[in-house]
Amino acid sequence: MSRGESLMAELIKGMHDLAIDLGQHNDYADKLLLKNNAMTEKLVVMKEYKQAINAVDACQAPGHRAKLVAGLQQESRQVQALKEEKRILEHSMEEMLQVFNILMVQHRKFVEDCRRSDAMIDLLHKLREQPSYTEDSRVIKLAALAKDVVEKASANECKYKELIVRLATENATMRLLLNMPNTHISNALNVGKLQISEAESEPQSSNFENKAGSNV
Repeated sequence: MSRGESLMAELIKGMHDLAIDLGQHNDYADKLLLKNNAMTEKLVVMKEYKQAINAVDACQAPGHRAKLVAGLQQESRQVQALKEEKRILEHSMEEMLQVFNILMVQHRKFVEDCRRSDAMIDLLHKLREQPSYTEDSRVIKLAALAKDVVEKASANECKYKELIVRLATENATMRLLLNMPNTHISNALNVGKLQISEAESEPQSSNFENKAGSNV
């Protein structure tokens, strides 16, 4: 199998895996939307319940008024907590969509760089099969150009992997938020931000750069 065919097979496999991952995230986004709609319906019910409590409170004796006020305050706090949770979910979904858009832009750029580097490597191999002493400088320039293209593609691959790590960390934080009581949401957000900063600071290695450098 030639170098171009091997890279194309790896690229197709990566695009297939990315498509599967995007499908899974779409399903997860649909679940979040369903939960958001359920929360909205619950807020409407809570509002109606609050109005009913006010109507009952107006008819109750003074001795029971304090208990009704305490219950109403508790319900109000629950409503505020639900609103905050809804806001956090909406913000997280917006960030996830932004990361998806950046990821797709980087992926398309990486694919284009791979195609360009494959074309340059094939041209260089053809020139090596027919050496000419009068065209040494031309071959050297083409080799330098091919090396530059491969290095750019490798750098883009590193950025692509960093975005994937960040997206995975954000997804883990989202799952943690959905399964955690409201009192711990702020602490979970701080932990998620710390994990994202640590993941972005880790160096990313590139096997593609080593393979392309050996061929050049």
